[in-house]
Amino acid sequence: MCKCPVIRTLGYVQVNFHVVNLIIMGLLSFPRNILLSALALNLACYLKVSPLILVLPFILSKEWRWLVYFVLFTSGVVVLISLIHGFEYYGNFIYNLIHNPYAEIIAFRDFSIDSFMQATFTTFDIDANNIK
Repeated sequence: MCKCPVIRTLGYVQVNFHVVNLIIMGLLSFPRNILLSALALNLACYLKVSPLILVLPFILSKEWRWLVYFVLFTSGVVVLISLIHGFEYYGNFIYNLIHNPYAEIIAFRDFSIDSFMQATFTTFDIDANNIK
């Protein structure tokens, strides 16, 4: 087995490299090719939900044409996946977001803002439910 982490990750079919490549392609192709940029970022958001935050700068900078392409691609992916797997695919996704069994567990390996805030509150014994 190869000792190179990049090759090992690709061998285990992890999508992180694909997501990063799609994000980079979407951001770098933006000014010249808006269609490719929206498609690449859409596919990155389909593979993982976290790149969805990168849509916010396009909204704030009022790039409406890019946003229309992104919404059209998103709608196309949703329709295509729903035709193949049925609408319960997205129903299960929303159910899993709402009823996350790991929400109470601090995951230090998870580099999310939620995990950071939860670890901070737990470390300093702060009740997050009473914060306004």
